This record gives sequence, C-alpha cells and structure tokens, in this order.
Amino acid sequence: MSLVLTAFLFVLYYGYILLVGLNRELLATRIGATTTLGIPLGMGVIVGAWMLTAVYVAWANRRYDADVRALRARLER
Repeated sequence: MSLVLTAFLFVLYYGYILLVGLNRELLATRIGATTTLGIPLGMGVIVGAWMLTAVYVAWANRRYDADVRALRARLER
C-alpha cells in the first residue's frame, strides 16, 4: 500500500514539475484578473498530497492498530 501511494505522490509532484518545465504557456494562462492556472494546480498538488497522507494514515490505523494491541498483550504476559 505504501509503495502504491508513494508512486501516486511521485506522479503528482513530478507531473506538476514536468508541466512547469515543458508547458509553461499552459500554466501562465490567466483564469482571473491576476491568477494563472499554475496557482490552483499547485494548490491541487498540496491538497492531493494531504489526501494521500490521510489515506495512508487511515489504512495504517486499520491495519496496524490491532497488531500493536495484540503484541502489547503478548509482551505484558
């Protein structure tokens, strides 16, 4: 699971960096009086990273919390 989420994160980050490097004109497109398309896409990268982190935390809590409780119970005996 962590490798899959890491791959998604790399695609998200490096996809944005490649877009900056290879298609600046697209990111310079104005979508408001002073805002360009690059700003909301950059914010999307940040929000996407938070979402991937939240997915991992939820998965890890479901997966590992029961194992940690069982290990603690075994060690306390």
